[in-house]
Amino acid sequence: AKGEIILKSAVNLGCAVDTDAGLMVPVIRNAGKMAPVQLSQAVKTLAAKCKDRTIAREESLGGTFTISNVGSYGGMFATPVINYPEVAILAAGRAKERVCVKDGKFYAGLVLPLSLSCDHRVVDGANGAQFLQALKQILEEPTLILI
Repeated sequence: AKGEIILKSAVNLGCAVDTDAGLMVPVIRNAGKMAPVQLSQAVKTLAAKCKDRTIAREESLGGTFTISNVGSYGGMFATPVINYPEVAILAAGRAKERVCVKDGKFYAGLVLPLSLSCDHRVVDGANGAQFLQALKQILEEPTLILI
């Protein structure tokens, strides 16, 4: 409302959850400091709260980035809409086996489509593309997050 950009040091990750009452986006606080196992448990806990409608309103506020899974219903790509005051949202499509090429050789590989929307008042498009490239590298070689 004031036309200000407030930089946050914490990554508060919204995770879209489909429920009988519609889509809910609970927020995992300080997700950037969590180990993958902790993050997985936090997603499970908050998703369960959404589905049984016991989640507190405060647990759905203050996100900085959201992840949505359009692939759970067979979708490949989406144009995810940013939830204010977040700065970006990532939609993961349905992973499918495809013919891929590496070092001049064909192989069957699993391809995961990703769609990213960024608020360009805050995030430059080039930075968004760099983020997707870094995410691709981590998904292809998960041990990179252990370093």
